[in-house]
Amino acid sequence: MEDLCRKRAVILFADLANSSVLADILSPEKYAEMRKEFCDTMESVAKAVVSQYSYQETLQYKINPVGDEVSIFLYSGEPITETRDVNSVSCAIVDDSAVIRDVRSALQIAISGKIAWLTSFFNQERIKQGKPPEDTGIGVHTGLVVAPKSSQGDVQGFAINLAKRIEGESRKGKYFKICVCYKVFRASQQLTDPMTYFEGPDLAMLKGVHQPIPIYELTGFFWDGFSSWGLREQIAEDKLIQAYLNSARDLWIGSVLLNQFFDKSEFWRVENLGRDLDRLDDSLFIAPYFVGLAFLRDAEGELDQEQKKIKAKKAAFWLERAKRILPGEAAAYKQCEEAYILAGETDKAIANMAEYKAFEPSAPPEEESKTT
Repeated sequence: MEDLCRKRAVILFADLANSSVLADILSPEKYAEMRKEFCDTMESVAKAVVSQYSYQETLQYKINPVGDEVSIFLYSGEPITETRDVNSVSCAIVDDSAVIRDVRSALQIAISGKIAWLTSFFNQERIKQGKPPEDTGIGVHTGLVVAPKSSQGDVQGFAINLAKRIEGESRKGKYFKICVCYKVFRASQQLTDPMTYFEGPDLAMLKGVHQPIPIYELTGFFWDGFSSWGLREQIAEDKLIQAYLNSARDLWIGSVLLNQFFDKSEFWRVENLGRDLDRLDDSLFIAPYFVGLAFLRDAEGELDQEQKKIKAKKAAFWLERAKRILPGEAAAYKQCEEAYILAGETDKAIANMAEYKAFEPSAPPEEESKTT
């Protein structure tokens, strides 16, 4: 064991959501090409993220593409020396800056990876044929592992099994099929690049775990760095819109378009698309949230004081809807406060923040558990 050390790791599994069906309908050659393109796409995105944050290969991260699945291990923190059971240790990661850094990287990989796969040759060909793009399922978990100190050796630990189980649950997702554990969710609340919004928890019984595990599904993201990855240039907007229409208005594609339109300050398009998504699914937080943001940005730039108040009130209306979908979501309350202040309704701004301060979400049951 002298070449291995204990680390707190953030573990990501990404898998093709419909691989069995694709294996049945594609020729063996086409299926092999598609699997290779998927793994190459995810590996390329992961390497771009870890390179940006100066991770050291093997010592701080490891990427394993196998078949139609990619597993990514991020463990940039210092080795842990406690002699405790790796399967049962419960670690409070919220104050651990290294793990929060790894959560940020994992969420960026998850979001960028799904976008990159959306724009892959395989999916662009499907879009040209009038078919919806094939999706991916992604699961992210954090826990203790033993990791190699050198270029040799594999990452090991029950946390890896649990991450794979969470990825399996992501395929049942209602929204974006990116699911995370409670500790990743809690760490994500401290991030702004990207800001992520989750629904949950849903309690899932997973193989090898004694008790139900709380799982959260991504329902939206807001990323100021969206264009810095070159994604705006990479995604042909007309193709993306066509994909949205061809896929019965897929919520994930709609969310990507919302970020793309907002990034270009095309607020009228944000308002129209957000309303459309809201009609499709009135439980999707990001739809009213982005519409509210668009009205708020319009209000901030409005010179006519009466028009400013009208737009600010519209912003507050939509942001109140977002608050009802995800009670306690800090971003919605903060933007809603700004909208009420611009509208000249300071009493509502005060009441809005008092409501937020009174909101105390209860912590779900501990998720680290011994195997059965």
